[in-house]
Amino acid sequence: MRLSETAIRQFVADWHEATISHDDEKLLALIADDAIFLTPGHPPMNKKQFADVLPHLKKFLIQIQSDIQEIRIDSTYAFCWNQLHITMKPRESGENLPQVFKRSGPSLSILQIRDDRIVLVRDANLMITE
Repeated sequence: MRLSETAIRQFVADWHEATISHDDEKLLALIADDAIFLTPGHPPMNKKQFADVLPHLKKFLIQIQSDIQEIRIDSTYAFCWNQLHITMKPRESGENLPQVFKRSGPSLSILQIRDDRIVLVRDANLMITE
């Protein structure tokens, strides 16, 4: 396995597929154990904290629109800047949640090859609620 634009585009597609289908095992396999997630207004989150959020997402049907803006690759790392639009709809009504929850904005992911596979090592997600 090597870092290439094709491989990174497939990584992004796999990430979105696992998120939409709520395949937590597949999603977590795409994340390095020492990964850090950065989001506006929140302290940095590690992989375990990210995993702890995943069960709450099962309450939603998720749609993702992705527009990769840039991919850069060097000998050990790659980064992918992505413009995202995410729509989340509660699976059940009456949960005291908005009918539709939308977020959009850029995301910058840093990727690396580890154990012969691409994994996310850092992610800065700047999406905000629409």
